[in-house]
Amino acid sequence: MKRHAEFTEQAGRFRDYLPADDRQSLMRLVSEIAEEPNGPGTHLAYTNDDVTRSAWSGHLNVKYVVTWNAVIVVAADVYDAERVNVE
Repeated sequence: MKRHAEFTEQAGRFRDYLPADDRQSLMRLVSEIAEEPNGPGTHLAYTNDDVTRSAWSGHLNVKYVVTWNAVIVVAADVYDAERVNVE
């Protein structure tokens, strides 16, 4: 059963400010998570937390909580060393 995906205010703000290509990648990952939230490509995000899960896709990381009918994205981030502007 595919669950409904929801975003916390902070994660939603992050999603909305992403460039279009990154936003599409993020939404694709969230859709995959909603389809199979405990799938093989996911894992518990923290050793002392049995609820928050994490998934990676390329340079995107999503932390989320699964309920009986929804996946709630609590954090998302882009890890891409090439975008870091260090001078």
